[in-house]
Amino acid sequence: MAEALKEFEGASPQLDLIMTDIHMPEGDDPNPDDKSGILLKNYVKDRQPRLPVGCYTAHFSDNTLTDEELEGFDLMWGRGTHTSRQLDELTVEAVGVATLYRHREEALHDDLLFRLRSDYSIKVPEAEILRHLILDGSAGPVEGPLHDAGYRLRMLRASSDPIGSQPFVVWVNHNDEGVETEVYGFAKLYAFGADEPAALHELFEVMSLQHAHIRAGGGKSGRLGTFLSRVLG
Repeated sequence: MAEALKEFEGASPQLDLIMTDIHMPEGDDPNPDDKSGILLKNYVKDRQPRLPVGCYTAHFSDNTLTDEELEGFDLMWGRGTHTSRQLDELTVEAVGVATLYRHREEALHDDLLFRLRSDYSIKVPEAEILRHLILDGSAGPVEGPLHDAGYRLRMLRASSDPIGSQPFVVWVNHNDEGVETEVYGFAKLYAFGADEPAALHELFEVMSLQHAHIRAGGGKSGRLGTFLSRVLG
């Protein structure tokens, strides 16, 4: 579970769906009654209530999991109990749930961006690319699939204030529709553009608008506010 929490807390780009085993014991003497997948679901839902979470288990039978424990899961699979055709159907269902979530989040993001643009007049800093970081496809179970899916890392800085601003890292993903960008560790700071310069410009606009909103008292500062102050100067 510790590794799952690490990835959820920001090491990976924005998630559209989490699938977890109910039984994830750790250590040399695993607890046969371990249900840490339920703890993971509760942790995720406390922080991102809209993010879909699915579960599967071959360790527990249906009658050993209470309705309260299963509450909040958006998908439930019994591992090892389906035919290949049924697994294909479940996979299609999971993709549908994830796609619906992504479309809803994009609509909310666009609505927020529209309102922030109406409320604040800002000057968007230019993005200076300092490094193209290498994402090793063989580095681990997370890095490999991300590398294969086309994700790359860039180290950026606001070129308008090279002394007062600190560098930071973003995910970049080129696909058939354009380029997605997302700040490493801050899944809600993301943007899309026809090409990489356009996507990075919109990302800096999103960051600058969020910073203006927080400084005006329209949102909680916290970790996000500290980060934006540090990288925007």
